[in-house]
Amino acid sequence: MDVRAILRSKKRTVGGVAIAAVMIGAVACTGGGGEPASPVSEAPSTDEVVAAVVATFTAIDSVVISRQPPTGAPEPVVEAVGKSAVGESSARAIVGSAVQQPGANQQTGIWVNGIGRIDVEPDIATLNIGVEAREATVKRARDAAAGAMQLVIEAVKAEGVAGDDVVTTSFNIQPQVVYREVRERGGAYSVPEIVGYIVSNTVRVTIRDLDRVGGVVDAAAAEAGDLVRINSIRFGVDDTSQYAEDLRRLAAADARAKAEIYAAAMGVEVGTLIFLSETGSSAPVVVREVAVERAFALAAAAPTPIQAGDTTLTANIQAVFSIVIG
Repeated sequence: MDVRAILRSKKRTVGGVAIAAVMIGAVACTGGGGEPASPVSEAPSTDEVVAAVVATFTAIDSVVISRQPPTGAPEPVVEAVGKSAVGESSARAIVGSAVQQPGANQQTGIWVNGIGRIDVEPDIATLNIGVEAREATVKRARDAAAGAMQLVIEAVKAEGVAGDDVVTTSFNIQPQVVYREVRERGGAYSVPEIVGYIVSNTVRVTIRDLDRVGGVVDAAAAEAGDLVRINSIRFGVDDTSQYAEDLRRLAAADARAKAEIYAAAMGVEVGTLIFLSETGSSAPVVVREVAVERAFALAAAAPTPIQAGDTTLTANIQAVFSIVIG
């Protein structure tokens, strides 16, 4: 449709302009009709389309815009718009929106991920301590594990850990099975045989004074003896919310910077933000595995040295910016 032809008639139906030029459904109640516009040999510029929309809307007495109804709705939603409601700025916004978002079902625009990172000094350590007892009967194994765990809990509390910071995370009783080979005339096969029982108990200990981490490890290893299992030490931040705003600002700035780079490389400009989603945030923990044998040796000789280092907090977003073609 030739938008220039629209300017030559004040009784032109707006529907064609809206569909061809700005990609919205529109019907102009003008009280008259006109000849169909002649086909164009080349696409008009954005400025020409804007001028055509403004001129056409100004030339008629009233306009009704018919929007596509929701699924299942009986008829389109109709909204009346006076001619004074459409100026160059609003027409340009409509045209720009139509150009930048040609279809709701299409993935248009510049899609980028933004990441915000902050390195902080951890303020808590989480120590997983377990005990494991192997005995011929369940009762003997359970009693041995219970006694060892009680010694561990008392030892860590003596190192300044609060009672609420010691939490049981697992307790298991399982048979200890070996396979014995049986030979018969038809061949050989293996059969399972229970030779004892294994009882394991694990607690999570939160240490809020990082200078006492080594002492807690040593105390637990010394008290539980051969039954202790030092699984891991994790360092982290107790309250990450204090960094949330800065992390999100950094993620947003990172997404914008990436969009600007892609737009410049492709010869276009970054438009408005049309979609944003926070895809997740994390406070990764630093894991220090401590071997049981090493813990025993250090407990007998010297305090266990534990160094936390920094931990990294992150925030991740996905952002979509419209594309502006200059």
